[in-house]
Amino acid sequence: MFMSVSLLAPDAAADRKYIIVDKEAESFRMLWEALKMVESSNNPYAINHTEQAYGVSQIRQIRLDDYYKRTGTRYTLEDCLHEEVSLEIFRYYYERFDDWELAVRRWNGSGPKTFTYLGKIKQELSKGEIT
Repeated sequence: MFMSVSLLAPDAAADRKYIIVDKEAESFRMLWEALKMVESSNNPYAINHTEQAYGVSQIRQIRLDDYYKRTGTRYTLEDCLHEEVSLEIFRYYYERFDDWELAVRRWNGSGPKTFTYLGKIKQELSKGEIT
């Protein structure tokens, strides 16, 4: 959804400036920021050696293998240390769902623990006064 706002200068009514606000893009950006905090405290170089999860969104090999099967794009775990790669992969999976909460839960896995994970994301979102 796009929203435009007209800003008029008092002495230049003919010169109109428009600001386009993409609410969906802004909501996604805020969600991405919250997810990064929950996953890695926003550390793009984070590595969880126990789970072999890499990068700001803690991507594991099984996710990369699935992403490759679905898209034909092959990344290594080390590639996930680049935030733009992690974002690309997260966005791909996020866009498969109509419901952002379900998308976030599925990013984390399956089962009841995903509700706890979703709660952490919501708590992080609330710090930024996002609802």
